[in-house]
This record gives sequence, C-alpha cells and structure tokens, in this order.
Amino acid sequence: MNDSRDEKMIRVQVESGGKFMVYSSEVSLQRILTDAGTHPLLMDAMQGWTTWQKRNSITMLQVLRTPAASAPFLAALLACGAEVLVDEDAQPLSEFMERSDRSRAGVSAIRIPVMEGQRSGMAAVNATPTDMPIVAAFATLSFSDNSVQDARIALTGVWQKAASLAKAAKDLQGAALTPEAIDQAAAAVEAEAVPRANFQGSEAYRRAMAAVTVRRALAACVKGA
Repeated sequence: MNDSRDEKMIRVQVESGGKFMVYSSEVSLQRILTDAGTHPLLMDAMQGWTTWQKRNSITMLQVLRTPAASAPFLAALLACGAEVLVDEDAQPLSEFMERSDRSRAGVSAIRIPVMEGQRSGMAAVNATPTDMPIVAAFATLSFSDNSVQDARIALTGVWQKAASLAKAAKDLQGAALTPEAIDQAAAAVEAEAVPRANFQGSEAYRRAMAAVTVRRALAACVKGA
C-alpha cells in the first residue's frame, strides 16, 4: 500500500463528529485500492470483478451516477456508512442514492467514518470468480463488550436497485452475535429481499442466496475478517 497520498484526492478529516477518510469525487478506484487508509471491505469489494484498467477508469462520481456498473463497490460503501459531500454538506449515501437529481448534484467527495475495532466481512456467489457477483453481501459490525453496537448489511442482486442496505441489520444491535442471531438475520434479509429475475437466477434463487451470503459475511465478521 502507498502511504503517500495526494491530499486533493484522498485525505484524513478529523472533526467533532469523529475521524473520516475523505475521497474526492474524481479519485479513481485504483487509487483508493492502493491507499493505506482504505477500509478493508472496500478493497475486498474491488477484487475479482474489476481489472486494474477498469479501476483506473472508474471514479467515485461514476460509481454514484452509474451504480449498476459498480454495484459491489457501492454496496461496500453503504455497509461502511459512507456519506456524500454535496456543496460541503454531508448526506448519508443511502439517502443520496434516493435523490432523483443525484446526477446533477454538486458532489465534491465521499467520506467514510474510521471506526476503531470495527469488523467487516463479505460473501458473494459468481458465475465465475472474475464475473460481477450474482448476489453479494457486505457487512460491518461494531461491538460494545460482547454485544453488537452497530450493524450494517448491504447487498447486491436482491433489490430492484443495484445495491441497498438491509433493514434486518438493526435486529442484530444490542445482542451477542451468536450463530442463532446470524441465522435469524439471514432469514430476515431473505424475507425482505425483492429481487428481479434474469438469466443468472430466479427470484427464489436470489432470495436464497441473500440468506447464504449474509450468513457467510456475518461469520467472517465473527472471525474478525
């Protein structure tokens, strides 16, 4: 990883609300991948489905404007609690993606909170290892003692949108991450998924894979992956 960085493209921001990694809207995915401060889940999300040539050509702004082309990376951003800076005002990425005018919004950067002790994990099902995932799950968990303090799970391939957060993640908060809790969360995500069938998988298959990938992603969090 590269410890030297162009502060115009990637910088560390510390304020009363905490510490953030801030990425310019014009920074490429390849530059993000090679930065030492990048969240491990974002790095994992870029592996496999992109080549370095593609990563060099895709910017943060393009991820926001054409989410289907970068769905795994977008899902990882959602799981990491990313915020979009529009005219220097921070807006949760999940809310920004609901905007009808997002292609015209003055996005300057995306920032990601730096959470000490946060665990993350991902899982995907692919036709081949280098294909875009058919279904993928990305999870982040923060703990207080042995209880989950904060949880986010984002998926691709199981919504009408390219990527979205699962509401079921909130059910994990306030309790230990036991195998039973993981199974319940996986089942809840499967129940709330509203996939669109295509040649790669039926609605039933995609819902089933939602449960499988969520279970695997949370298991990775247990291991501290």
